Amino acid sequence: GDPVRVRDATRVIKQEIDRLDRVIKALLDFGRPSAPTLRMTNVEDVVSDVVLFTRQFAGQSKVEIETEFSAADPLVLADADQLKQVFVNLVSNAVQAMEDGGGAIKVRVWDDDAFVLASVADTGPGMAPEVLEKVFDPFYSTRDGGTGLGLTIVHRIIDQHGGRVEVDSAPGRGTRFTVALPARSRGEGS
Repeated sequence: GDPVRVRDATRVIKQEIDRLDRVIKALLDFGRPSAPTLRMTNVEDVVSDVVLFTRQFAGQSKVEIETEFSAADPLVLADADQLKQVFVNLVSNAVQAMEDGGGAIKVRVWDDDAFVLASVADTGPGMAPEVLEKVFDPFYSTRDGGTGLGLTIVHRIIDQHGGRVEVDSAPGRGTRFTVALPARSRGEGS
């Protein structure tokens, strides 16, 4: 056979195997919630790390990421790695929502009485109400090739942290995910 075609076919097969691997891993992780290891965590530090880490990926899609940090005390009791997973998911979803040629993501961290809040807002196409309703359902995905497990995992991690995650979106208005985590003042236990 034609060596170029064989090489291309091999590459495609390898990509598919990798993708299946990831799906299976996501499913296994999904069925086995690891209990978070809770430590005093600065939400702004976590978000800064994620932005640093995702900025290049966003740049490839001509997406700018800007941050606004205004929390007086952004400390929560959390598993920093799991929180990173949450924000990597939210930022990469936002980037993918804007695939048609760039846009901007604004990541904010602020606090109110009992919560530290972080939001990821995009200037993408937004979601219709019927999509919005299903956004946290496992296996629901608006993307071809997406497993749709990302947001379900986000929801589960935030639940385990005693927090909540909300989504606000409308067609033509972009999408904003907001995560609220119970604030810990420095005086409280570890």
